[in-house]
Amino acid sequence: MYTTPVSRLLFVAGTAADVSGGSGTYIGISVLREELMARGHGVEMLAPRSPRGPVSLPRRLVFNVRARKAARKLLPAADLLVGFDLHGFLVRSRGVSRVAAIKGVLADESRFERGLSRLRLTIESYFEGLHVRRVDRILTPSAYSAARIADSYHVPIERIAVVPEPIDLGRWRRAVQAVPEPPRDGRTILCVAHLYPRKDVATLVAAMPRLSQEAVLRIVGACPELARLRSQARELRLDRSVEFLGHLPFDRLAAEYRRADVFCLPSRQEAFGIVFLEAMAAG
Repeated sequence: MYTTPVSRLLFVAGTAADVSGGSGTYIGISVLREELMARGHGVEMLAPRSPRGPVSLPRRLVFNVRARKAARKLLPAADLLVGFDLHGFLVRSRGVSRVAAIKGVLADESRFERGLSRLRLTIESYFEGLHVRRVDRILTPSAYSAARIADSYHVPIERIAVVPEPIDLGRWRRAVQAVPEPPRDGRTILCVAHLYPRKDVATLVAAMPRLSQEAVLRIVGACPELARLRSQARELRLDRSVEFLGHLPFDRLAAEYRRADVFCLPSRQEAFGIVFLEAMAAG
């Protein structure tokens, strides 16, 4: 009988430890960690002290300074160091293999943002570039992201492996099936996103008056663009056809997928797009 050797991994993840602040990155990290631990591997996590809400640039840098010190105590017991996105770029592993798991390709994201968000991502991408050039292996969730990493950070494509994002399909199917079957009238459009400019939800809102039949657009998500999108909907007199639901807990989110006739996210840039997996899991 074949048995998988038990490994001891150290994760360095500076993203917010919840969906509202960490978005798809948090989901990918948490599902991966749970699955590895379920298979008997040990996973130690270095994460920010303040786990809730979006993590600012200063907090990310402070976290990395603290992570460097904390890792010194944990690395002797680890077989592998995994740093997510820019996090872990200051850690010196000394004999322990290192992997950079790049979820979003910050240099690519910055091209589709504006203002302070673009400035922050540009600065963060500098540190992400340092990170990927210091590790033994780079993991990313799509061929698109692999190409962007190689081009933006000047690393050989051969050092990059594509590992698609995981999703707990059983959990999603159970949650969706627990929701009563809604009436199907073809009128409900669902959009789920962390509302950054690059998600381009404004284009979806602008398209609503052009539909040949009445429909309702339900938008799940918060963050920078929410106020602007609300203002846009008011200007277009879409008070009855565009609904903003904010951040939803898992069960309510599953119910929204179950209720929807169509899922739509007109994003200009996605490293992978976990919400598309969620939509497929919900049928």
